[in-house]
Amino acid sequence: ILRLGADPNAADSHGATPLHLVALNRGSVAQAQLLLEYGAHIDQTDNRSTTPLMLFQEWQSLLSQEWPDRIIDHALPLPLSCLAARVLRQSGIPFDDAEKVPLTLQTFIRRH
Repeated sequence: ILRLGADPNAADSHGATPLHLVALNRGSVAQAQLLLEYGAHIDQTDNRSTTPLMLFQEWQSLLSQEWPDRIIDHALPLPLSCLAARVLRQSGIPFDDAEKVPLTLQTFIRRH
């Protein structure tokens, strides 16, 4: 489905992306790496402001699993666009004016 153009960052009604689901269900390294290769954002928040990165780090420490390190290393450092979106949100800089900020960019910022 990804090869046909499916959005790896598409979210369900809870804001969870496929990468959230891999982390929550302790999926395989191959699943996570495939999603990351197709542009999944490891720092995209769900409706509870939880990112896949946070989930991988959490169960890595709880279970002393080694493979989350491989996923985290593969996804870091975060792209500058993701870091900039995070700074905009954390700083409270308004970005929801459609005349100044395109809707696609607004969506991208909200996801971070």
